[in-house]
Amino acid sequence: MPWVARASIRPQDSSPMRKPEYRILLPEVDDLQELRIMLSERLEEWARQYKAEGEAEGEARGEALALQKQLTRRFGVIPADILEKISAATIEQIDGWLYQVLDARSVDDLFGPAAH
Repeated sequence: MPWVARASIRPQDSSPMRKPEYRILLPEVDDLQELRIMLSERLEEWARQYKAEGEAEGEARGEALALQKQLTRRFGVIPADILEKISAATIEQIDGWLYQVLDARSVDDLFGPAAH
């Protein structure tokens, strides 16, 4: 079913939902029931995507927090640049550091001497 641009909502008032940049593309539909089903399916898809993104973000934050706790326990105060590096890291990088933290002799062993 091809997607076509429908008439946009014209700005009638100051409501942000009436701005022309909020136009949406709607498929051609034969009746409102078909549109309702399509919108319901799309909303379910978006909900699954947002849930997965939220879970991944929560997992990354949890692992970053665990790494920070282990570093603090093992080496004391963590330099600010190391904390920044951890918060900007991918979950794969954090996993690697978590794996290495127990064997590291210093923060420099994990992040390099130029890190702070």
